[in-house]
Amino acid sequence: MQPAEQNFEHYARNRITVALYSLTVTMVMPSRMESMAHEHIAPELRDLAVPVDSLQQDPKNLRLHNKRSIKSVAGSLERFGQRIPIVTRNGIVIAGNARLAAAIQLGWSHIACVSADNDDDMTARLFAITDNRTSDLSEFDMSGLASVLATLKDENLDLDSLGWDDKELAKILDLDPLDDDDNSASQKDM
Repeated sequence: MQPAEQNFEHYARNRITVALYSLTVTMVMPSRMESMAHEHIAPELRDLAVPVDSLQQDPKNLRLHNKRSIKSVAGSLERFGQRIPIVTRNGIVIAGNARLAAAIQLGWSHIACVSADNDDDMTARLFAITDNRTSDLSEFDMSGLASVLATLKDENLDLDSLGWDDKELAKILDLDPLDDDDNSASQKDM
């Protein structure tokens, strides 16, 4: 073989290798990238994933989220992944605005979402208020919470993503489990 023929053959083999690699990347990478984009979403919710940039925060959201709230939600999402879908109506979040803000902060490209596009404006607004208000109506069993948090702390687990600051955690952990005055949840209301 002449040197020119060898160079051409080497060049042609390299071009074919590059072309095959490009074809492989084009065909395989999107599915791999998609699975990577969804890896933070619970497997049962992955079919509900939509691009984060296709959604809008609710401009009429009555629940205000400060930096601490978003940071706490982001910590939870980062630690546990998304286990609860957000709810949208026509691309506007009606339940899960903090989760969407936290997902954006974390750089997520997708989030699991349930659509309530068939709801009218009033139903969507009522759902948004109810979704936020119902969690306000419950209370913690403070002595039980103190016991669980103390166990988690003893196991050297990070408590930062739970939503309490250091001062609040110290106050909870200082509770006497036998002191019923600190446990304001009433069993009578059930």
